[in-house]
Order: sequence, then C-alpha cells, then structure tokens
Amino acid sequence: MVRNGWVFGLLLLTGACHAALEPPTAAGLQPLPQIGAGGAVVLPDPVSPACRPASAGEVVLNEYLVRPGGLDIDGDGKSNGRDEVLELTLATGSEAVHLAGAQLLVDGQVRGQIAGQTCLDPQHLIVLVGSTSALTQWPPGADEVRLDHLLKLPDGGASLELRTAANELLFRHQYLPETGGAASSWTRAIDGDGAADWTRQLDLAQGHGRANTIGLCNNGQPACACLASGGMDCGESSDPTPTGQ
Repeated sequence: MVRNGWVFGLLLLTGACHAALEPPTAAGLQPLPQIGAGGAVVLPDPVSPACRPASAGEVVLNEYLVRPGGLDIDGDGKSNGRDEVLELTLATGSEAVHLAGAQLLVDGQVRGQIAGQTCLDPQHLIVLVGSTSALTQWPPGADEVRLDHLLKLPDGGASLELRTAANELLFRHQYLPETGGAASSWTRAIDGDGAADWTRQLDLAQGHGRANTIGLCNNGQPACACLASGGMDCGESSDPTPTGQ
C-alpha cells in the first residue's frame, strides 16, 4: 500500500513538472523556463511585441506641458509634477511600432525609460507620462506610454531627447523657460508636423481658449481629425473636453 502510494505520488509530481514545462498557450502568457542540455534550466526571452521598434527620426514631439500650474491632467484632484506630460506622434506611415526601452534624456541626463511593449498606432496620439501619474482615461485615438521614473521637467528650460534602446535619436527639442502667466501647454501649430512652429496652446486661434489639448488635436478634435490619412470622419461627437480643463 505504501509502495503504491509512493508510485502514485511520483506520477503526480512528474505530471506537475511536465505541465510546468509545457510551452505557453495562445492565451498570451510569457514562456516558462525550459530544461536544456545536461539538465540546465534555460530562462526564456520575454515575448516581443508584434511590431518593430521605432527608428531614428520616426517620433515627433507634438505637445508638452512643463508647468501644470493648476491643470490636473491625470485627474487625481491635484495639480503637481505628476501632471507634466509629453505628447508624441509617429512618422511611420501606416506601420505600428513600439517604444519599449526608449530612454528620455533631460539636459543630457537619462531621466528614465519607457516601460511596457505596446504596439502603437501611427494614427494615434501617444501620451508619455511619468511613473507616478494616476491612470487616466484618454480620449479615443490617444494611447498612453509610461516612463519608469518621474518626468521632472525643469521650469527653467531644458533639452529633451528620446533615444531608442540602441541609442538612435527619435527626437530632440530645446524648450524655453516658463515665464509665468496662465498655465498652458506648448503645441505644434500643425499636429504631427515636425517642422511646424511652436505656440502656447492658449494662444492658438483654433484652440478656442483651451489650456491644453493633450490626447487631442490642437483644435480639440479627436486624433482621427488630424492624423488619419486623408482626414477621417470622426462622426458628430467631435468636441471632447481635454483633460485638466
């Protein structure tokens, strides 16, 4: 009886070990460790996203907010450094890419890197926030990526760079010191155009007095109105309120 119980227990243990070493199913789980030659445990590589990384020059800084000054971007009921934000667009045509591992440099010093491996739609606005920003429900057509540290953007002006994990330059921008006055983001006069002039969102004629349009086109319309090829019909619900207003 004891012998039979021992055999039964061994069978259960063998079955459990076999199940643990089975390859992942299509449910999207990360691969489990495998037993290699000589019984060595082989740790798997993480599952790669189903898109390539962005390459040099394929990211455009589209809007940024350095001094929230009363604007509550992440909707946590407070206005502070957690509400600093960068908005990006992609210059990749119709091809999705990811920004996993890309590093943000402020005045030449690494501030942090983008965590997660999300494939990003080039017809969406990409909202880059710091690690402690509250989870935010962005408008349709806006995707969030998150740095693994605070953004900590200096009010006195700074150089911003985003570089790939292979150190390719995705974008570079030198912003000027914030001089006070009503809080406002800075935005491209033409969304997604890396050669377009910068202007305070509050001063933009088509902005209709909005202090920021993070996650939206600079006229307050959804991303489909300014980034979709040929201009997409966004339907009738086309005047959403930007976050923090």
